[in-house]
Amino acid sequence: MCSSDLDKLLGQSLAFSPNGKLLAVGFTNGTLKLMAGMTLEELASFRSSRDAVTHLAFSSDSAFLATADADHHVAVWKLSLERIVEEEGPEAEADPMAEATIKATWIYLGRHRSHWRPITALEFGLRDDGRQTLVSVGEDRCLVEYDLDASSVGSGVVLKEPPKRIEVSAVPTAATWHPLLGTGANRDFEDRVVTANSEIGRAS
Repeated sequence: MCSSDLDKLLGQSLAFSPNGKLLAVGFTNGTLKLMAGMTLEELASFRSSRDAVTHLAFSSDSAFLATADADHHVAVWKLSLERIVEEEGPEAEADPMAEATIKATWIYLGRHRSHWRPITALEFGLRDDGRQTLVSVGEDRCLVEYDLDASSVGSGVVLKEPPKRIEVSAVPTAATWHPLLGTGANRDFEDRVVTANSEIGRAS
């Protein structure tokens, strides 16, 4: 349907935003490009690492984008939407009916070297109170959760708590958030992360 010339860059990872409007592409040299989902027009380009971008993930509301690289870092970007009024003057700015365009900017919050061995999974989840959260697991047998509310340009990417060791001998190979079960009074409020590991026929 459409194609894009990436010049001499070598692709490493891909991820669509949940709303389908964006395609994130990670490259072997650490470059990250955001492209329009339908046309593949390049919208933005970043480079926070010199190592390959191995994992990409969008939050369910498409407001956060996270990457993991081959040097065991997790980086986070946050979407900022700015209303730009075409007419000039304070009255136009205050008028919610004034013609305006929405400018989308991705703000780089920073990165954190979360693991000491390769990262095997990077996943966003939704807490029962509606807050977005992010976790990663790695070959170091640890799970790391990130505090997106506390993370900012000034403070960087902040951990929710120290890394948790989740395996003794097996190596985690994948992870995903388990959806909340039930409704109303029967709703299951416990957040769960399901992981797979290198032992045949076992998950936790």
